[in-house]
Amino acid sequence: MEGRSEMVSIGEGSSTLADQELSRDALRQLTGSGAPVELRNCVLEDADLSRLDMEGWRFEQCNLTRTCFDGAQLDDAAFVGCRAAKASFVGAKMTDARIEGSDFSNTNFRRATLTSAVITGCKMLGADLTEVRSLELQLEEVLLRMATLPSFSFRKKVLKRVDFGEADLRMCDFRGATFEGCSLRGAESGGLPFRACGSARRRSW
Repeated sequence: MEGRSEMVSIGEGSSTLADQELSRDALRQLTGSGAPVELRNCVLEDADLSRLDMEGWRFEQCNLTRTCFDGAQLDDAAFVGCRAAKASFVGAKMTDARIEGSDFSNTNFRRATLTSAVITGCKMLGADLTEVRSLELQLEEVLLRMATLPSFSFRKKVLKRVDFGEADLRMCDFRGATFEGCSLRGAESGGLPFRACGSARRRSW
């Protein structure tokens, strides 16, 4: 990897950057094109990308550890195979975003918009999803152990192989929800019996 660069060129007609360490200034230059950019195996660790417009961008195998995306525009963005432990997406707009095969443990999604987003094959241990907008959010094969999801709406959602072990699920809306191969072991429900929350089948992973 090269050191952080303040000048970035992706070449005429190109939209892909690979194997680079990128700063906020470098990313801000890329947003100026108005076109989606694909980043492969890039390092954005500890970068402040708050409020940047990265709609439709693709992050593949990137290091996003402790990266700040607070207030960023990330509608239609894709995160594939990324390491994003302790990253922050507070208030980020992520409608129709996709998070696949990534580690988002201890990541902060407070007040983020995840409408119609898809999260599959991910580790989200200890993630904070307080006040997230989650209409039509899809979850499949997600480790949400010890996550914080108070008042989260799972109404009429089909949840497949999601591990909620020891998660904070107080005041969550499970009306009409279907749990397929999920674990609720040790989850905090505020006294609400999970058997009344839908067709849950308990299984530890």
